[in-house]
Amino acid sequence: MTESSLNNAELDKEHLSGINLSKANLAQANFNQSILNQANFSEACLEKACLIGAVLIEANLTKANLSGANLLRANLSNANLKGAIYDSETIFPADFDPARRGMLNQCNVEELLAEFNRFCKCSNKYLGNTMTAKYFNSSRPDCNWLKQFTINSSGQVICEKNLVEPVTSEHIKFFQQWLDNFFKSCSLIIRGFERLI
Repeated sequence: MTESSLNNAELDKEHLSGINLSKANLAQANFNQSILNQANFSEACLEKACLIGAVLIEANLTKANLSGANLLRANLSNANLKGAIYDSETIFPADFDPARRGMLNQCNVEELLAEFNRFCKCSNKYLGNTMTAKYFNSSRPDCNWLKQFTINSSGQVICEKNLVEPVTSEHIKFFQQWLDNFFKSCSLIIRGFERLI
């Protein structure tokens, strides 16, 4: 069921373990108390979805959009949430730390740049300013929105446009691709570069 459009779907208390909903539109879908073990939600849109008490053991939620989703009492044991997007309206289970699980907070351009430049600062320690700038420039995906960002001689990413502009989930995907490309390039020089950073 990859790339399906199931927004507003009523799927509460269903047994859907192992289902493949990669890149599906599941905005405002209801998965309350559903069993979703090892389900694939990679890059799915789960904006404002209701997942109260859902069982998501070993589910794949990489790069999923969980903005405004309700995950209260959800079981996320061993779920892969790397690159998944959340915002201030996303509700998590008690004691859940989204940053520790590799999730990305929906933010504005200024906040995104601050996080991106944290990687640059770390990279400068290993590659120096010039090489960091060179590899970031060569790793940028071909995307019009990313053309507003430049890398200065200090190896810092800067933007001359509106820094309070909200960043969409699509924009974050472009930045993720940029980072992924950068890490792959640098790993040809320094083994395990991504882990070091």
